[in-house]
Amino acid sequence: MKVITVEGYGDFDMPYTDSVWVNESLGKKDKVELGDFSNDREPDNLIKALKQQGFRPIKPQSITFGGNY
Repeated sequence: MKVITVEGYGDFDMPYTDSVWVNESLGKKDKVELGDFSNDREPDNLIKALKQQGFRPIKPQSITFGGNY
Protein backbone atom coordinates (compact mmCIF):
# COMPACT_ATOMS: atom_id res chain seq x y z
CA MET A 1 0.00 0.00 0.00
CA LYS A 2 1.29 3.46 -0.93
CA VAL A 3 0.09 6.64 0.75
CA ILE A 4 0.87 10.07 -0.71
CA THR A 5 0.20 13.39 0.99
CA VAL A 6 -0.33 16.31 -1.40
CA GLU A 7 1.04 19.43 0.26
CA GLY A 8 1.39 23.00 -0.91
CA TYR A 9 2.41 26.46 0.25
CA GLY A 10 -0.16 29.08 1.20
CA ASP A 11 0.12 32.62 2.47
CA PHE A 12 3.55 33.58 3.80
CA ASP A 13 4.87 30.28 2.38
CA MET A 14 3.23 28.30 5.17
CA PRO A 15 2.93 24.61 4.22
CA TYR A 16 -0.51 23.00 4.23
CA THR A 17 -1.90 19.56 3.45
CA ASP A 18 -4.26 19.58 0.47
CA SER A 19 -5.26 15.91 0.43
CA VAL A 20 -4.12 12.36 1.18
CA TRP A 21 -4.20 9.59 -1.46
CA VAL A 22 -3.84 5.82 -1.21
CA ASN A 23 -3.22 2.99 -3.66
CA GLU A 24 -3.69 -0.34 -1.91
CA SER A 25 -2.38 -2.43 -4.82
CA LEU A 26 1.15 -0.97 -4.72
CA GLY A 27 3.88 -2.29 -2.44
CA LYS A 28 6.82 -0.58 -0.75
CA LYS A 29 9.18 -1.30 -3.64
CA ASP A 30 6.79 -0.12 -6.37
CA LYS A 31 7.73 3.25 -7.83
CA VAL A 32 5.22 5.96 -8.63
CA GLU A 33 6.03 8.14 -11.65
CA LEU A 34 4.15 11.43 -11.39
CA GLY A 35 6.37 13.99 -13.12
CA ASP A 36 7.63 17.32 -11.79
CA PHE A 37 5.05 19.59 -10.20
CA SER A 38 7.46 21.63 -8.05
CA ASN A 39 6.54 24.99 -9.64
CA ASP A 40 2.77 24.44 -9.70
CA ARG A 41 0.66 26.47 -7.28
CA GLU A 42 -2.50 24.41 -7.93
CA PRO A 43 -2.64 20.67 -7.17
CA ASP A 44 -5.03 19.82 -10.04
CA ASN A 45 -2.39 18.37 -12.39
CA LEU A 46 -0.80 16.33 -9.61
CA ILE A 47 -4.19 14.97 -8.51
CA LYS A 48 -4.97 14.02 -12.12
CA ALA A 49 -1.65 12.11 -12.30
CA LEU A 50 -2.43 10.33 -9.01
CA LYS A 51 -5.82 9.22 -10.33
CA GLN A 52 -4.17 7.88 -13.50
CA GLN A 53 -1.82 5.81 -11.30
CA GLY A 54 -4.81 4.25 -9.48
CA PHE A 55 -4.81 6.35 -6.29
CA ARG A 56 -7.99 7.34 -4.49
CA PRO A 57 -8.48 10.12 -1.92
CA ILE A 58 -8.94 9.32 1.75
CA LYS A 59 -10.27 11.50 4.56
CA PRO A 60 -7.82 11.28 7.46
CA GLN A 61 -8.63 12.53 10.94
CA SER A 62 -6.33 15.14 12.47
CA ILE A 63 -5.26 15.30 16.06
CA THR A 64 -3.45 18.39 17.37
CA PHE A 65 -1.52 18.02 20.60
CA GLY A 66 0.87 20.12 22.63
CA GLY A 67 1.07 23.89 22.62
CA ASN A 68 0.86 26.45 25.37
CA TYR A 69 -2.81 27.12 25.92
